[in-house]
Amino acid sequence: MEEVRGPNRGSYIHGRSVHNIRIERLWVDVTSGFGSKWKDFFHSLELFHRLDVNLDSHIWLLQFLFLEAVNQDAQAWMGAWNNHVLRRRGQPSLTPVQLYTHGTVLHGRRSIFAPVSAEDPGDMDEADQPNYGIDWADLHRQDIIEHHERENSQAEGPGVAQNPFTSHVPDHLSYVHVPEADCPLTEYHVDQLQAYVSSLPQIRQIDMHSKTQVWDLALNYCTNLWRP
Repeated sequence: MEEVRGPNRGSYIHGRSVHNIRIERLWVDVTSGFGSKWKDFFHSLELFHRLDVNLDSHIWLLQFLFLEAVNQDAQAWMGAWNNHVLRRRGQPSLTPVQLYTHGTVLHGRRSIFAPVSAEDPGDMDEADQPNYGIDWADLHRQDIIEHHERENSQAEGPGVAQNPFTSHVPDHLSYVHVPEADCPLTEYHVDQLQAYVSSLPQIRQIDMHSKTQVWDLALNYCTNLWRP
């Protein structure tokens, strides 16, 4: 965004978490809303149900069984969040969808590639930069602080957030590489596996205990395919 819009405009807030309180608050909601449920589920499979994350075949089976459910869960959470009411100090309470719609009506459709409006503020005064983007109301919320420290300890490193001589501009942005797992089965066996999984009563349940049973049964089924 800075390459397109230019530096010192606040187009992208990087660095210390105090400048990202709103997104930190959103990540807390995402984690508590559905992320932690799936994270704990996958850890449980690894610890107690023979999931080997170093085997491409296991990763493929995991995606085959649960990727659609994870995406559906994310879409459901997104729909609920986009339509929940936000309290705004001194302004009407609106949902994110309403805010987006009103902004589009007032200002038209925008993107980072849109021409800079004459009314758009220019470069930010250097003296204002340290306080830009800080949500003072939530700055010291304990749940946000704990979530950030738990999820970003490796990215920032020990003591970085408190170091007054550190610029806090990351050398590398966070990146998660998701390798593509090749299917270890023939097309015929994939169809057979799909038919078997679809016949399981647990596949229609949404609780994680049922999903654990689906994993156990599907893993046994695939293992037996390779036995003489």
